[in-house]
Amino acid sequence: MFNILNMIKNILFSFFTKKEPDIDIVWPFFIELTQTEYEAHPDYNLTEEEIFELKKSDCEDRAMALAKYMIDKGFTNIRILQLSWEPDKPGHMALLYNNKVFDATASKQGKYIYFNYDHDIYIQEFKFQRIITSPYNGGN
Repeated sequence: MFNILNMIKNILFSFFTKKEPDIDIVWPFFIELTQTEYEAHPDYNLTEEEIFELKKSDCEDRAMALAKYMIDKGFTNIRILQLSWEPDKPGHMALLYNNKVFDATASKQGKYIYFNYDHDIYIQEFKFQRIITSPYNGGN
């Protein structure tokens, strides 16, 4: 009897629990972002449309565009990482999802490997001194 109740509970739980999309659907958009030329402009954010029209973006533009894309695809619990090498200075921005980093700006030996990358290893590799995470709920 106990096993049947557990089975019913598990079925009901899985039926009413929203399943996240497969992370692989994000890869083509991520790569498309990496193909834009890096150009810093700290005073404003470009929209996704502006990024691809101008073919230029910075880390903040890419992180925000990727976050919006993932929200639009049905992902939840998206967080923005604000990172710095010095405690009181601006530095870098990336996206965090399920404790994995998505950084469409940083590359290693010319390859954009920071897709679904372990958060702790990423922080150690770049030696960030200040790390702020904040939820992303949409918008640019």
